[in-house]
Amino acid sequence: MTIADIARAAGVPVESVLRVLNRDEVSSDVAARVRDALERHGYGRLAQPSGERSNRGDADALERGRRQLQGAVEGAATGLEASAVSDGLLRRLVEDVDEIKRELRRARSERLEDLTLVFDLITTSWSAVDRRLGSIDRKLDRLEGLRERGRGSRLP
Repeated sequence: MTIADIARAAGVPVESVLRVLNRDEVSSDVAARVRDALERHGYGRLAQPSGERSNRGDADALERGRRQLQGAVEGAATGLEASAVSDGLLRRLVEDVDEIKRELRRARSERLEDLTLVFDLITTSWSAVDRRLGSIDRKLDRLEGLRERGRGSRLP
């Protein structure tokens, strides 16, 4: 049974249960509801007003209960802190993964642009080489034609 369970059974906030256990001031209605809930769950001795405790054993039990309660609260606080830290780390991890994805997309896009540029340069270069070779072939053909005509006119 936890303090939250006692608070639910009494219909009060957890803080009110803690105030009753610490003998802080609360309304008589809240105190009565918390004491009743503690009684129903077997913790009635913790909620008795200090004048009703008859021996040192009760005081020791109360002190043990307070220590257990404090340990439980500290454990819950540590758990919440750890949860908050892990949530923060998870958010950071997600952001880092998203950044990596964006960087990969950007790099891929740049590689595609580079590949397109290289393809265009190769195509243009081969077209220029092809035109140049065609021009050389035509000149060679003309030179051969002139040579053959020149040989044909020198016959004896």
